[in-house]
Amino acid sequence: MGRWLLVGFAAWLVACRAEKREPNREILPVPIGTIRVDWVPEGELAEGPLEAFGLPVPRGMRFTARFQDAVFAEGGLSLERVSNYVRKRVGADFVETTPKKTVFRHAQVEGKKQRLHIEVIALSVNRAQLIVRDETPKPAQQGLSEEERWRQVGLTPRGEVLPENNE
Repeated sequence: MGRWLLVGFAAWLVACRAEKREPNREILPVPIGTIRVDWVPEGELAEGPLEAFGLPVPRGMRFTARFQDAVFAEGGLSLERVSNYVRKRVGADFVETTPKKTVFRHAQVEGKKQRLHIEVIALSVNRAQLIVRDETPKPAQQGLSEEERWRQVGLTPRGEVLPENNE
């Protein structure tokens, strides 16, 4: 009898495991606008993790050089796509477009104070270089006389070159 009791208990354990049910999960509605989908329209470039003076660099480009007032980036993207990417993100006083280059003069990224000079140059059909230069004027130094201001730029108050700078 003990043997039958042990076999019955083992069968009951196996049956209990097989009947294990998932907890009842209720799907709750998600308010519209709370889920952000990383989606870019076809033909447009996505923003990458790099930034040049407030301008996000397109995904697929990498920095080739960085200086205090300039950033150089390069990637396997066409001139047209990079130019359109920049055009959507900056306001510029003047935009010059040629078959090999697009130049944005006195450009400003929305919400940023820096004044930028941006060039997009075609290195080949599907390779472009992005150059972003910070041209924000430096604030005038306070407390200088007119003569000291002229001297700072190497001139006399009459606009003549200082003798020590004449060499």
